[in-house]
Amino acid sequence: MEKPVLYTCSLCKLEFPSAKMRYAQDGKKLICIECFNKVYKKKQQEQVAIKEKQSYEYSNPSSTSGTILNKPILVICTHCRYKFHYKANFKPFCPYCGKSSLRKYEEFTAQKILNDSAKGDF
Repeated sequence: MEKPVLYTCSLCKLEFPSAKMRYAQDGKKLICIECFNKVYKKKQQEQVAIKEKQSYEYSNPSSTSGTILNKPILVICTHCRYKFHYKANFKPFCPYCGKSSLRKYEEFTAQKILNDSAKGDF
């Protein structure tokens, strides 16, 4: 009867069969399932918690953190009519045509366009 091939975990240095081994996130190191669960699952949970906190702060800018988040602004290029988002701290230009003739997309509601056409100054 042949002995099963054992692989050494690069974190805990214990030997395990291949069924209990996983590749690390770098794709080069082999680690055992226990170390994988301890290290990588914990990191994933921390990343999920950070994302949830950021999404909460994004949806609630008056949160206790006191930071003003740069919400993306929806704009439209008046030259080529391309719609896109950009952050408020960035001086934008159209990624499609390169022009800087942008307006907030909110300004182009149907009612506003109808009112402007009724006035005749467009």
